[in-house]
Amino acid sequence: MALHLPQAASLPFGSLTKMLPLNKTSSSVSAISKSFNATTSLKIQCKAPSVIVSDQSQQVSRRSGDFKPDVWHYDYIKSLDNNYKEHAYEEESRMLRAEVRVFLSDTVNPLQQLELIDTLQRLGLAYHFKSEINKMLENIYSVDKFKNKQNLHATALEFRLSRQHGYDIPTDVFDSFINDEGDFQTSLSQDIKGMLSLYEASFLLMEDETILEKATDFTSKSLRDFMSRNPGHELTSQVKHAMEVPLHWRLPRWEARWFISEYERMPNMNSNLLQLAKLDYNMLQAMYQEEVKSNIRWWERTGLEEKINFYRCRVVDNYLWGLGMKEEPHVEKLRRVIGNLCAIITLTDDMYDVHGTLDELELFTEAILSGKISVRHLGLRPDGTMVEKRQA
Repeated sequence: MALHLPQAASLPFGSLTKMLPLNKTSSSVSAISKSFNATTSLKIQCKAPSVIVSDQSQQVSRRSGDFKPDVWHYDYIKSLDNNYKEHAYEEESRMLRAEVRVFLSDTVNPLQQLELIDTLQRLGLAYHFKSEINKMLENIYSVDKFKNKQNLHATALEFRLSRQHGYDIPTDVFDSFINDEGDFQTSLSQDIKGMLSLYEASFLLMEDETILEKATDFTSKSLRDFMSRNPGHELTSQVKHAMEVPLHWRLPRWEARWFISEYERMPNMNSNLLQLAKLDYNMLQAMYQEEVKSNIRWWERTGLEEKINFYRCRVVDNYLWGLGMKEEPHVEKLRRVIGNLCAIITLTDDMYDVHGTLDELELFTEAILSGKISVRHLGLRPDGTMVEKRQA
């Protein structure tokens, strides 16, 4: 199954529906989930008129946002039945995690430790190994292995990972790579791996860190030159990926999908780590699908889709806001709450920006401020969780 990483601003239909193929030798995996092409025969769920319309009952002319129909077919999503919820996969995951922990404990070289931490993060597995990662970083940070060393890749990687995990690491770790004019040494442009690491590290800059601003400019030019001269190099795909959007700006789950395919082609790939990454990706997909189903059911229970037609129906898109913020299993409630609240915010935004008249919006605002209208009217508690309707 071909895998493609979407841009963060353009999330494809398959991002929440497709699974990764596991190795055929996997003991507990008997089949690969079928990939559906749900972009055909889509049911139009919402549509805003493209011209100003007249409300015949009140003789009010209303604007139109000309919103496009939702690309997500809700009936299709609700019909998804994902086998990766089964306990057999959890047992396989537990066994693979144990093997990866042995691999982590056997890795003692500081640079290899940093590269392994980076790999775990990009594969979407770091949440399983938080204590091991913290221990490695604490040891590397306290000993300061790479300061004043001529290894740009190691120094930049340590800098980026340390800052990501909250360590106070200054930019003077790059002093040994600066010339007398205060710029990066031009000879560094030949070290493509180092350039790529420095490029990614430069996006964790803080205010007034001009050396990292220079690093972004210097590495961007060097990496673009490298791509034009070496279209078939083993690092070209990683460089191209980084130049599209830096790692620090990417959504972790979409990065994991892309990097799993990239890691599979690497010569030093660890098979247990790869298998765990694929299995964990599929198990999380199953969890996300159940969460978004719940949000869709809540939206349909509100009845708003049948009552009004001026808003953007974007239930799945709104759920993805929460997924982009936190992807770990233990924050399921947060993702669902953010998705539901974003749906309400989108509706309210369209009401103010497109549909309502000034008089109507003043009354609506007063009703909200006085408590006559609240999220409870849409089936939400004050904390954003859903209120289940009682059975008659």
